This record gives sequence, structure tokens and C-alpha cells, in this order.
Amino acid sequence: MSVFKSKFQALVIRRGHKRSIIAIAHKLLRTMFFMLKRREHYRDSATDYEALAVQRNAPRWIKALTKFGFIPDPVWFPRKHRHLWLTGGQECARPKNGFFHVKKRFLSR
Repeated sequence: MSVFKSKFQALVIRRGHKRSIIAIAHKLLRTMFFMLKRREHYRDSATDYEALAVQRNAPRWIKALTKFGFIPDPVWFPRKHRHLWLTGGQECARPKNGFFHVKKRFLSR
């Protein structure tokens, strides 16, 4: 829900429909003035734009990383060894809570 819609719904209860429309129009006008003055794009404070960008671009990023060999294709792993794909090929223990804990191997120097 945008900031303007939530503000309108809050104002309608107290001020009425017509006055709420004028108040939101005034708020929009002030917002547009500062956008033009600062030469910025509109960014709604109620929207998480980073999460939307990641959600939109993640499949393309994963596809590119798989294509160039940075991530092995999970289709080629049998189901019982798929946890190796999730941990990068390292051995892991599966506790009761379902999270993976990678066993680190330390090399002696």
C-alpha cells in the first residue's frame, strides 16, 4: 500500500471524502515539487525496492552463474547427494532443525 493511499484512508474517517482528496492532492503536489527541484525519481517509503530488484533479477543471476560454472547445476546431483550441492561439495551434518552445518577441514602447514 502506498503512502498516499494509507494517508487518504486515515483522513477520510476524520475529515470526509472531499477534504481528503484535496489534502492528498496537496501532498502529491508538494512531493512532485521536491522531486523536480532535487531531480530525483519517486521512491515510496513503504516499498522495499531492493527486495523487488533481487526478486526480479535473481533467476537471471543464478542462470548466468550456472552457465559460467560458478554454481554446479543441481539437476545433475542425485537427490541423496543434493546437500553436497547446497554446501559447495563439502561434507555436512544435518541436525534435527534442518539447517546445514559445514564441517571445516583445516590444512596443516
